[in-house]
Amino acid sequence: MILVCDTTVSDRAISLRNELLDRGYPASVSSVDEIRNHKPFCLILTFTDVFNEVRRTPYDEVFVVAVGDDFINTALNATQAKDVTDAVSVAQNYLRESCVRDGGELFGNGVFVQPFFLAEGFFEVYSSLVIPTESEFLIFKFLLFCTQRSVYASADVIRDFCFPRKSFESNVIAAHISSLNKKISEAYGKKIIKSKRFMGYYLDKT
Repeated sequence: MILVCDTTVSDRAISLRNELLDRGYPASVSSVDEIRNHKPFCLILTFTDVFNEVRRTPYDEVFVVAVGDDFINTALNATQAKDVTDAVSVAQNYLRESCVRDGGELFGNGVFVQPFFLAEGFFEVYSSLVIPTESEFLIFKFLLFCTQRSVYASADVIRDFCFPRKSFESNVIAAHISSLNKKISEAYGKKIIKSKRFMGYYLDKT
């Protein structure tokens, strides 16, 4: 969902990604020349001294938040943040507003993206309450983002965005999804996370 980009996979980029993960946002880290290997994402967080490199990639339609004091051209679909805390705040606001633009509504305690309501520590499927673990919620958010954009998410991509700080095989993703589907089925009456062979997982919102 969020790509943190630097010239290399640097300590500062990893630290910024960890800030996002701690707040429940799936995030991956990439060097500028490897951006294409980290799709899909809807927001790039980078640093002002790397901003021009990022804008020279084919991903100029993706909104960029650049951290630092160096000048950036904010006319290039971008904004500047003074520090990491500010960048994370800007990213959170941007993502909430993006959900609204994609057909949802913004409430004080969460975001409604038809047919789901996401709040702190839980989500609802057609008003049926689901209480996921932190890991399950990360996966759900990422799958919701991918499904909104008609993109399938492979187990490897889910792992890279949701669990970059952990070392495990991609089959662990299947176990998390199975557990999440069970909770959704118990609340809503059917499983909504499905998969397509050789493509990946998606949310069935029908």
